[in-house]
Amino acid sequence: MLRRDRFFRNLRFPKRRVRMLWTLTAKTGIMKAKQNEERNNMGKYTGVIFDLDGVICFTDKYHYQAWKAVADKLGIYFDETINNRLRGVSRMDSLEIILERYDGKLTAQEKEALAEEKNALYRRLLANMSPADLSAEVKETLDALRGMGLKLAIGSSSKNTKFILSRLGLGDYFDAISDGTNITRSKPDPQVFLMAADFIGMKPEKCLVVEDAKAGIQAAVAGGFDSAGLGEAAACGMFGSSSGRRTFGTSSPGSSELHNTGSLTPAAAAFDAPVSSDMGDAPDLV
Repeated sequence: MLRRDRFFRNLRFPKRRVRMLWTLTAKTGIMKAKQNEERNNMGKYTGVIFDLDGVICFTDKYHYQAWKAVADKLGIYFDETINNRLRGVSRMDSLEIILERYDGKLTAQEKEALAEEKNALYRRLLANMSPADLSAEVKETLDALRGMGLKLAIGSSSKNTKFILSRLGLGDYFDAISDGTNITRSKPDPQVFLMAADFIGMKPEKCLVVEDAKAGIQAAVAGGFDSAGLGEAAACGMFGSSSGRRTFGTSSPGSSELHNTGSLTPAAAAFDAPVSSDMGDAPDLV
């Protein structure tokens, strides 16, 4: 039986509407791109910049376990709600969020040591990752976008980006990587996306940013990028009542079932919830 899953539905931007239908054909086992007469409108973009964690892959559980170990050592309460605040935030800024519940005082050197301790544990956990952790839909989408001639880049605050990509089998896949090793300001500052765009030789208005975190959407807006939000990023309430955006999520990576809310969706579904760069003034940087 032929099964069709529409990954890309309607892209809505100011004064422009782009429709693309992607059909996953179970019979042949390959993704075939079927564009309608508006195909040329995709020329608005020549590059796509993806956040890493929560978009390309899912390492939340490893972050949680590593930060929980650090918090437990200090006697600080830490749960998944607090962990969600750390999405898209640099390691040192994440530590400061955790320390909000700490009554003692730590020197800068002690904080650096704690951050390194967390990272060492996190990297040991990441060693469990393999290409099997890469969703089939994500890989198919990346291949399809590349087949359209688009430049693909990563824009992540993580200093472990290259290590994670190598574990997923994507070590040499992207045209450029902008991550925590080459930036001095983390999201919601737009530096990581601006550098990614520069690395692929594109201006912000020619790139689409795909994000799962509110801080990431704020960074994209501040940098002058159009953005596609999913999960928390699509539901963070910063789009305005007139935006008409929808978010589609899946209950788990790799699922093709789309519904209005849920956990993080594969990158393919991200294009269901574009957020234009005219959402208003960017918030002050943290």
